[in-house]
Amino acid sequence: MNCNISHNVKHHIWTTLLFLLSDLLCAVKSELRTLKETEGNTVTLNPHLTQEKRDSDILWLFRHESSDTVIAVRFKGQIETDYIDRFRDRLQLDRQTGSLTISNLTTSDSGVYHIQGSLVKFNLTIYSPVCKPVIKNITQSPSVSQRRSVSTPVVSKRCSVLCSVENGREVTLSWQSEGEILNHTSSPDLNTNLSLPLEIEEYNSTYSCVAANPASIETVPLNTEELCPKDPDPPPRNYLLPAVLIPLVLIGIVIGSVILLIQLKNKKHKDDENEGAEGGEVNYAELHKRSKRAQQPSEGALCGLESETEDRTVYADVCT
Repeated sequence: MNCNISHNVKHHIWTTLLFLLSDLLCAVKSELRTLKETEGNTVTLNPHLTQEKRDSDILWLFRHESSDTVIAVRFKGQIETDYIDRFRDRLQLDRQTGSLTISNLTTSDSGVYHIQGSLVKFNLTIYSPVCKPVIKNITQSPSVSQRRSVSTPVVSKRCSVLCSVENGREVTLSWQSEGEILNHTSSPDLNTNLSLPLEIEEYNSTYSCVAANPASIETVPLNTEELCPKDPDPPPRNYLLPAVLIPLVLIGIVIGSVILLIQLKNKKHKDDENEGAEGGEVNYAELHKRSKRAQQPSEGALCGLESETEDRTVYADVCT
């Protein structure tokens, strides 16, 4: 009796050890395939089953947050894929190969997929499509070098641009020139947009702003002619125009000064005449006029005597 009990205990222990060893060997030999896809795309998981496995029943499992969920089954030739609502009408199980196709992928589809008893597992990660970056000019007012004369400043040809993109899971932003990465940036804070400045000095080179995540990429080439137009060459100086204008201006100033002096002189003379008319004295001139003799001589005349004549004095006003 005791021998039978001991034998049963030993058998149970050995069975348990064999199962544990089998699981350990499966864990060692299992193959984990990593797949990265973009939201909205379609992916096919092909486990490459042997002919023996293809003829047997198939049970597809989805592991999310450390728990396995049955999502598709082929049992005795019959296929069932609508086990859970999150994958409804989005799964297709190939009857011959056992491959599982998932359409219209969403970020919630990220997880590990595998067939029960198979050593092949698929670690699928779904990313949102990366947004298209935007480039704008952020050049300040042009710097002026004073190494030459003040009349001929040297304007800097540098141009500053800024590339920005909406941040997302594992998104990186970079400036590239002819396949070479000039600089790049990323941030774990998904609420903050990514921005990367670039100062351009070589206008003959080509530049591109690239936003990418492990599943998608967006590239925007920099249009230097639009965002960083070259400064036009200054027009040639016209020395003839100043040579003509300066003498004309001087002549105009002289003529204007002469006219002004004449006007001032005439005004002063007129003012002097008005003052003399208002404050002058009246002078009288004495005029003597001899009166005519009487037409008929008096009795004295007839007697040889001269008669006396009457004199008058007349005054006339003389204005000076």
